[in-house]
Amino acid sequence: SSAATGIATVTDRCDNNVTLVESDSVAAGSHPQEEVITRTWTGTDDCGNSTDCEQIVTVVDDEAPAITCPADTTVNCEDDRTSTATGVATATDNCDIDIDIVENDSVAAGSCPQEEVITRTWTATDNRGNASNCDQIVSVVDEEAPAITCPADTTVNCEDDRTSAKTGVATAMDNCDIDLDIAESDSVAAGSCPQEEVITRTWTATDDCGNASSCVQAVTVIDEEAPAITCSDDITVNCEDDSSSAATGVATAMDNCDIDLDIAESDSVASGSCPQEEVITRTWTATDDCGNT
Repeated sequence: SSAATGIATVTDRCDNNVTLVESDSVAAGSHPQEEVITRTWTGTDDCGNSTDCEQIVTVVDDEAPAITCPADTTVNCEDDRTSTATGVATATDNCDIDIDIVENDSVAAGSCPQEEVITRTWTATDNRGNASNCDQIVSVVDEEAPAITCPADTTVNCEDDRTSAKTGVATAMDNCDIDLDIAESDSVAAGSCPQEEVITRTWTATDDCGNASSCVQAVTVIDEEAPAITCSDDITVNCEDDSSSAATGVATAMDNCDIDLDIAESDSVASGSCPQEEVITRTWTATDDCGNT
């Protein structure tokens, strides 16, 4: 308005009360917020004599919008990292009420495959093309360990396969990594006899960011099976002959786990039909290291 841009002055040699009138002609500028005002001032004295002058008021918009970014934020790798979740910039302008706000992401790798750092640049542009921008940092992290499930505790016979191929393998799931490293480590404690043991099998799942979780499976190895024993055939010997097992034969035995069996004999002697005759009942007992007989 002329209050801001100035008012014409007029003098007359006879009339001290000249009427001063302004008239504006407005032409569009090169952008919606710009224009050129041709302001004509007309001074008229009481006798109808008049004179004109013109003032050109050029209205420009050369001030960029004021933009405010959302706060920097950290999100988990499985969460939404778009601006829908992390926030949108806002902007105000001195002249334009319909500001164009756009985003542009620059992504840098993080310290592991599931992490990254997004530099989200927001740019506000008014109709004149004046622009301002700000940056929001969105840090994507993976701090969650996989969820691991161990096979059930189990008991196996001493001759059976006790490896994980037989007793089961742990499974794991992760919030972001689909290719987990699952490793096993065995700690073996002696059982109550040489053929028995307790294996504490620790399973560990690790994701690409080094987050790890573990579970434990107990594999108990037992020996409850007695050796298989075979006696020599029953035999009849003459009274002058050797009736010891060295002559009549020794029992043989095999065990499912123990290769060094203890084989013992015990004789029970009954009288025969005359003093020189007798019946020997020779009992053979095979015992493994776990006391199975």
